Amino acid sequence: MKTARFNDVGKPLVIEELPERNVGSTGVLLRISGVCHCDFHVIGGDVGT
Repeated sequence: MKTARFNDVGKPLVIEELPERNVGSTGVLLRISGVCHCDFHVIGGDVGT
C-alpha cells in the first residue's frame, strides 16, 4: 500500500510503498485517505506540530 509520510516541517510529503500488515483472523485493516487543509499549514511551517 502507498502512504504519504510527513517527515519534517517545510519538506514535501514523501510517497512510500509499505507492505500490507497481517492483522490476523480477528483483526481489521482500514484504508483511509485524506489530508486536512490544516495539515498543509503544519507541513509548510505556518503552525507548530
